[in-house]
Amino acid sequence: MKALVYHGEKKLNWEEAPDPEIGEDQLLVESRAVGVCGSDLHGYLGLTGRRIPPMIMGHEFSGVVRQKGKKVKGFAAGDRVCVQPIQFCGACVFCRQGFQNICPNKKILGVMDVNGAMAELIAVNADHVFGLGDGVSFADGSMVEPFSVANAAVKQAPELRGKNVAIVGAGTIGLCLLQFVVMGKPRRIIVTDLSQNRLSIAEQLGAHTLVNPGQEDAVKAVLEVTDGMGADIVFEAVGESPTARQSVDLAKIRGNIVWIGNSAKMVEIDMQKVVTTELNIQGSYGFTTETFKETLSLMNAGKLRAERIVSVKQPLSDGAAVFEKMLREKDKHIKAILISG
Repeated sequence: MKALVYHGEKKLNWEEAPDPEIGEDQLLVESRAVGVCGSDLHGYLGLTGRRIPPMIMGHEFSGVVRQKGKKVKGFAAGDRVCVQPIQFCGACVFCRQGFQNICPNKKILGVMDVNGAMAELIAVNADHVFGLGDGVSFADGSMVEPFSVANAAVKQAPELRGKNVAIVGAGTIGLCLLQFVVMGKPRRIIVTDLSQNRLSIAEQLGAHTLVNPGQEDAVKAVLEVTDGMGADIVFEAVGESPTARQSVDLAKIRGNIVWIGNSAKMVEIDMQKVVTTELNIQGSYGFTTETFKETLSLMNAGKLRAERIVSVKQPLSDGAAVFEKMLREKDKHIKAILISG
C-alpha cells in the first residue's frame, strides 16, 4: 500500500509501506478521509515528541471495510465506517469507572509510534468501529473525532442553559465546541479569536458576541455583555499562556473554566485571581467511546456542521504540501482533510 510516512522534522513522504495484517478481532479499513489535527502539525515540526519516526499519522478518519477477522461479526466488506482511535485497556481502574480517555495504558492511532490512517489501509479493532450514515460524506465522518473532543468538554461543564458562555479560540475545536454550546441554550455566547475570518465563521454558527483581543480589550468587551459580571463558563480551546490567562480573566467570580487546549506544556496564569475569586478549572482530554458514539449519532442525524470548519480538501498523496499550506496560511485555513480512494 501507499502511505504518508513521517520520517522526522518536516519530513513527510508519500511512499510504499507494508500492508497491515489484521487480527481475528480486527477490521481492515480503507481510509477515505483523514483530518490533519493541530497535534499532527506540531508533530510534523518536531515540537512535541508525540510523533516518533518512522510512523504514519492520522487519528481523525472514516473509510470503508475491506476485510474482517474471523471473530468479527456485524460488519461486511463495503460498509462505510467511522473509527474511534483511542485504544484503551478496559481493565484499569479508570476504564472500569468509564474514563477510558484517561486510561494510563491507552494507545492512540497515529500518535507516538502507533501507525494511523494517513495510508491507503489501516487495521483497527472492530469494537472501535461504527457505521457512518449513508448521507454523511467521508470528510464529515472524519470530523466526528474533533466533535467528540468538544462534546466531552461540554459534558465537563455545568448546565449551559441561561448562562453566559465564552469560548477562547475559534479554531477547529473552538468551532466544534460552539455547536454543542448552542445546543445547550445559553443566554449569550461570546467567542474570542485573533482572526476575523474565524470570528466570522463563529458568528455564522451561532455566536452572539465576537471579540478580537488584538483589536479591543477582551475583558471589557465581555463585562459589557454580561452585566459587569463576566462569563459563567469559559472554554479554553488553544492551550497557550495568553489564552489560558484570558480564560481566567473572562470568568466571573466563582465561575467555571474548562481547558481543552493542549499546545504548550507549561502555561502562566494569574493564580491569585484563581484563588481569591474561587474559580473552578477543569481539564478535558479526549472522549469515551460512549461520547464518540453519541457524537457520531448527531453527525448521522445531520445536527453537526462540519462544512463551515473544513477549508482544505486535497488528496492524501499531497499530504506534505497540505501540511506546509496549513502552517504557512494558518490564519486563512482552519481544517484540512486528506482524501483517498
